Amino acid sequence: DPTRRDPWIQLARLRLAEGDMQGAASFAAAALAIPAQVGLPEMEENLLAGPHAILYWALFWLGRRDEARAHFEICRRLDPGNSVYLEHARLIDPAASRRPPS
Repeated sequence: DPTRRDPWIQLARLRLAEGDMQGAASFAAAALAIPAQVGLPEMEENLLAGPHAILYWALFWLGRRDEARAHFEICRRLDPGNSVYLEHARLIDPAASRRPPS
């Protein structure tokens, strides 16, 4: 179904788990290219921070820190209390761990 993000996100998570950061970033970016559509059988995380979380982590390890930071900030804005994002703030943007999310 070309209207769902889930298959791309599953592939992105698989590539991430296998350490293929370029593959993870590519599949997560493909998921984001599909407009989020409420009402389809799609996990809420796939419509919100899910693809951005994969992207920021993969891009960070690919050395593309500015791009990673942009996706990280989206995740923090969507889920400011997420303990994983709070932990990763020290890596992604040390200054972000000392300021409240926007």
